[in-house]
Amino acid sequence: RVEAVVRGGAEAKEEGARPQSVMVFLKYSTLSTMLTSTIVWYAYTTREQFYPTVVYLVTSKMAVATLGNQAIVLTVWVGRGVKTIFLGSLREAELELLYENARYAVTETCLALTIFREELTARVICLFTCLLFAKVFHWLAASRVEYLEHADAHDRTSWTTHVRLTLLMWWLGAADAAAAVACAYACYSRGKASV
Repeated sequence: RVEAVVRGGAEAKEEGARPQSVMVFLKYSTLSTMLTSTIVWYAYTTREQFYPTVVYLVTSKMAVATLGNQAIVLTVWVGRGVKTIFLGSLREAELELLYENARYAVTETCLALTIFREELTARVICLFTCLLFAKVFHWLAASRVEYLEHADAHDRTSWTTHVRLTLLMWWLGAADAAAAVACAYACYSRGKASV
């Protein structure tokens, strides 16, 4: 098994490399959900009212870290769901493109976050997460369109594939337009460029 993973390619896929990573993520998300539930239960049973519970959850470092971890897990689940709905399973070339671009995008994002370190709030982190989310689906949509353009006439792609890809591109266009309008409104109302 180790040799197949080292050699990579189709052999690793045949050996079950991807299903194992799905199981690892499933275990991780289950443990994260249990930990989050435990933290919320502890906060509520010790505070016994809603407002003190919320204050504890947003001020305790352990609770904030746990809730942040749960937010990451939910983001990954939403991403997987959107990918499954609009793209189905990814080809190896799309996965390689995703890993290659993600490496640089995360580095760029971390460098950009250093610019906003005085204003580093949950809102800023949420906005940068949305930016990465949108970037990933733009890359995948462009890669899938390129694949469909170069597909042979013998490769029959179903009309549902084209409809799903068109819907994804409309959804991405609407998200881009909404982000541009929100940025323009923020600049207009505040009078300065800020996050």
